[in-house]
Amino acid sequence: MQIFKTHKIAVFLSSSGDISNFFECDHFSVFQKSGSDWNIERTEKFKIASFDSVKMLRNELSSVISCISDCNVVAGGELTGVAFSAFDMAGFHIFNINDISDETLSGILEDIEKGNSEEKYKQEIIKNACPIETETPGIYFLDLILLQTECPEISSKKSMMNFLENTPFLELKLICKHIPPWIENSGKYAISQTRQPDRITAVITKKQCN
Repeated sequence: MQIFKTHKIAVFLSSSGDISNFFECDHFSVFQKSGSDWNIERTEKFKIASFDSVKMLRNELSSVISCISDCNVVAGGELTGVAFSAFDMAGFHIFNINDISDETLSGILEDIEKGNSEEKYKQEIIKNACPIETETPGIYFLDLILLQTECPEISSKKSMMNFLENTPFLELKLICKHIPPWIENSGKYAISQTRQPDRITAVITKKQCN
């Protein structure tokens, strides 16, 4: 997850001070937030030199990245191709903007903070992507619909197989769209279910030995 190094944003500008894309910029200015205002901390002349190879372009990009190593947010006109990849691999947040204003620059930070919060929330879900014990000992619960809505990459096996095989439990209450076949067809579990139009509430218990 990317985080702020500082509240600084490097903006690519034309010779007239307007927003520019990277390949046509005349200089970049590093804006730093102070209170609710944004001020130019420094300005560096930069014009992409003509290049005959990707290697030469990467050298140019490396030079720019070194100049703004104290921040990890860049903004300006369109940034594509090798340039986008270089900034992305260096850990920069990349934004296309149409104007330079306190509102625009603050909006960039808000978007990053929101993205970081959402990513942190998602990582917490993934970390705890398994049934949780309720207030009643031995009774567990998992809303598989909610889990897979937030994290589609998490399969039912990933979230439940280890639990079912290694956790002593009396019953598992599962909210799902369908009973996972690997559970239903295993022959190991007794399953009772209540169907609603958009979900199934299943109660899963281990079958008792005869």
